[in-house]
Amino acid sequence: MRKSLRLVGVAACLLIAAAAPVAWSDQSDIGQAGESTLTKAFGPFKFTAGPTDNGSFGATLDGEGRKTVCSACFSSASSPPPENVNRFWYPAFWYLGYATTGTWSNDSNSPNNASISLKPGVDGALFHGIFSAVDPNAPAPKCDQNGHCDQPLAKLPALLVGMGAYADVEYRVGTFPSGSTTARVRQSLGGGGVYFVIPPPSQWGWVIVWPRISATYYAPFSTNQVGDESALLPPDVKLNYVQTEFHTTLGLGPKGWKTQDAEMFPFKLDVMYSGSKATSGSTTAWQNLWKIQLSTGLIGSKRVTPVLSYQSGIDRGFTYDRQWLLGALVEFFDPASNK
Repeated sequence: MRKSLRLVGVAACLLIAAAAPVAWSDQSDIGQAGESTLTKAFGPFKFTAGPTDNGSFGATLDGEGRKTVCSACFSSASSPPPENVNRFWYPAFWYLGYATTGTWSNDSNSPNNASISLKPGVDGALFHGIFSAVDPNAPAPKCDQNGHCDQPLAKLPALLVGMGAYADVEYRVGTFPSGSTTARVRQSLGGGGVYFVIPPPSQWGWVIVWPRISATYYAPFSTNQVGDESALLPPDVKLNYVQTEFHTTLGLGPKGWKTQDAEMFPFKLDVMYSGSKATSGSTTAWQNLWKIQLSTGLIGSKRVTPVLSYQSGIDRGFTYDRQWLLGALVEFFDPASNK
């Protein structure tokens, strides 16, 4: 347990320091219980702590971000297409992604888990239509008192789909079921995958985070028992896994209705699903992990809102305890200020 807690702490420190601008695909990605639950945001990362539904005290750390590292590496694809020509355009950029997740509870029977990942890859997209350096329908650029004006907005072709490919190097510590007992395991994994971001129709303004679907193949580099190093490891913990993920965030209710901000939805529903399956061995059943969060802007403020969170399931063999968190989601500063 102490090692998993140290991992969560190290991940938090590394990712706070690494907080950086998020690529367009995450922006559209553009486009838990108790009365004293607190959530602090570090750019795209959030730390949550509070009482859980079984009376214990729990904490979570999760989130992901990315930084573009080479915007000119695909010059022919990244450069804007010729103006006023109806054609396809497929910009692409190298990026370095990073992610962490951690779940902890002081309940001795709770399966505590933590992981940290580095994901270098390529962000891409497919557009079709006419590009113009100046959008004739955009508002006039704003100018300051010294006569310095903003750059005029360009007219971009229609986005058909966002896409990308990535490698993933992950270190995780967690609980793996072994017959009628469980084993604490630390594991290094490597893998690769692809993702797609699906832009909804323009009239679907209630889709806050565009649906993102990914598929990744993982193979372990090393696997060790935590604690009793002489104990036999469950054989299935060393298997290769295929993982799929789905994530979206929806705004519920009329925008601005009884909220602090005209651009805020009364309710916001964040849904993340992870499905995984071993490629061999005895544990070949499909495993499911759900993380769902409902927050409201009807009371509180932009940074302090009531929230109800749910988490339960199994991800690539590691068990996550069923957990309800009901409390106040607090953002101590605007995540956008870190970008």
